Amino acid sequence: TTPPRKQQRLLAAIRELHSQHQQSSDVQALFTALLTAVQDLTGSPYGAAGEVAVDAETQLELTPWASVYPQDANPKRFETLLTQVMNGGRRRLVTKSARTPRRTTGKAVFPDAFLGLPIFSGEELVAVIGIANRPAGYDKEMGAFLDPLLCSAGTLIQSHRNARQRLDAEQGQRQALSECMYIETSLRSIAGTVSSATGDKY
Repeated sequence: TTPPRKQQRLLAAIRELHSQHQQSSDVQALFTALLTAVQDLTGSPYGAAGEVAVDAETQLELTPWASVYPQDANPKRFETLLTQVMNGGRRRLVTKSARTPRRTTGKAVFPDAFLGLPIFSGEELVAVIGIANRPAGYDKEMGAFLDPLLCSAGTLIQSHRNARQRLDAEQGQRQALSECMYIETSLRSIAGTVSSATGDKY
C-alpha cells in the first residue's frame, strides 16, 4: 500500500502536469515537466523521456524531448536501454549492482541502475521514459506506483498529437486553397492574353 503522503505527491504531480498542458502547447515543455515529476517522485538524479511515432517504413521512431545526464558520462548505454523499452513496449529494469563496472578510463558505466517505462494512450505506445542511478535502486513496485502519472501523460501526449494533426490539416487546406486561387488567376490571365491577341488579329 502506498503511504498517504507519497500518494498526495503523486496526485500533485498529475495536477501539475495537466496545468502545464493547459498553459502551453509546447510538447517539449510537457515532456520536461513529466521527466522532472518522475525524477522528484523517485529520487532519481538522471533520466530522459521521448515521444514514440511510426515512421514511413512503419518502424518505431523515438524523438527525445527531455534528458538529464551526468556531464562526464556517455549516454549511449542509457539510450540503448530506452530503445529496448520502446521496441518491447514494456518495463525494463536494471538493478543496482554491488560493484559498479568501470571502463578502462576509471569512470563508472552509466547507468548503474535503470528503470524504463512505456507510456500508452489506449493501446498505442506514444512515449517512453527512463530514470537512472537512484541510490537505493529500482523495483517493480516503483513502476506500478507511477502508473497513474504515466496514464495521464499518455492522454496529454495524445491530445498534443491531435492538436498537431488538426493544425497540419488546416495548413494543408489553406495551401490547397492558395494553389487553386493561383491556378484560377493564371487561367484568367491566359484567357485575357488569348482574347487580346485574337482581337488584334481581326
